Amino acid sequence: MIDIQTFERYQARRKLLRERVTQEHGPGVIMLVAAVEPSHSTFRQDKNFYYYTGLQEPGAVLLIMPDGTTRLFVPDYAGVRNVWVGPEVVAGDVRAAAWGIDDVAYMGDPERGYSIVPFRALEQYKNFVAELKRHIGGDLDLQVIGLPNCYAPVYAQQLAFHVRREVLLSDERISLINGVVAAQRRCKDAYEVSCIEQAISITRGAQFAAKAALQDGAREYEVRAALESEMTREGSKHLAFPSIVASGKSATVLHYTDLDQQCKSGDLVVVDIGAEYKEYASDITRTWSVGEVSKRQRDLALIVKKIQTEVAQRARPGLFLRKKDEGAISLNGIARELLASHGYGHAMPHSIGHFMGLDVHDVGDVSIPLAPGDVITIEPGIYLPEEGVGIRIEDNYLITEQGARCLSADIEGEW
Repeated sequence: MIDIQTFERYQARRKLLRERVTQEHGPGVIMLVAAVEPSHSTFRQDKNFYYYTGLQEPGAVLLIMPDGTTRLFVPDYAGVRNVWVGPEVVAGDVRAAAWGIDDVAYMGDPERGYSIVPFRALEQYKNFVAELKRHIGGDLDLQVIGLPNCYAPVYAQQLAFHVRREVLLSDERISLINGVVAAQRRCKDAYEVSCIEQAISITRGAQFAAKAALQDGAREYEVRAALESEMTREGSKHLAFPSIVASGKSATVLHYTDLDQQCKSGDLVVVDIGAEYKEYASDITRTWSVGEVSKRQRDLALIVKKIQTEVAQRARPGLFLRKKDEGAISLNGIARELLASHGYGHAMPHSIGHFMGLDVHDVGDVSIPLAPGDVITIEPGIYLPEEGVGIRIEDNYLITEQGARCLSADIEGEW
């Protein structure tokens, strides 16, 4: 279903996309493709489609013409979806103007149920294909998000393949606009930052719910239940990623998934979690203790916190998040130099952080220096499997002209 809201921001994004794509690739028809509903899990909209439309409609395709006009194609459910799911989007839908879209049309013949089953018959797409045949020609290319950056969904890739076959397009007539999209999505506006901050606020409560549940003998999945319940209660419909609750030696496994161990007195427990709010992610890690900690554990945790603080203080536009030739020109290089100075240069197998936004590991080219509007994580860690100790502390930062502003500073840690 579609969430009725103010759509001016999405119109502005589409306008900028068209201008940048035209500048880089020449005139063409831009095709943006929604996700389809999975058969055994919750629908999640394709983040690129959402970024440019704000729509949650499954199976939809938006065409942006060279003159800026837009046409949304949707599956025809012939009233069946009204009964099983909710109000259908229909051809000529009167809500199109509110969405900032010029027209809504059916993709092709009616579906057989209340959700689209892709590519069972060409007739599903006959109207859509006919529209492309009318417009693609002369100097106009089809401009799509797809490989090689690997963040287009399978449905979008398959649809582009079928379009190429039916419209008789050569490879040279299809432009990949991944780079333009990634650059645009990387720079967050005030609205996006506010959504990320709300996701972080929800995650704050979840971290403290996890801390309260960390008793001697508690199972990791019990802690997960407590923290995810708090996220749901505070209005997060989805997790940004599967929650990690890793105690003792399991905390040295970076993306630990079992969550069936008992938390024992004296353990350190890595809690790496993130709520979503209006599709925007958060990603916060705290390392909590169960009962009393040893001096060794505390000293290691203080080193990790000290490194995070110094990296964040040095972060600024012009530096790289990470780079092949590290050194002091990248945050990852700075972190590794600091770890090495404490004797733990070997003990952090992951990088210092990643871009964050609609995706928790958001799109963005790390070969381009940090700039105002980037939202990143800074997450140093020390992992010593031989000691059964893993420690990670992670916060989310907005890069500004002055440096890096911590968006999660009010999530007080133990160290």
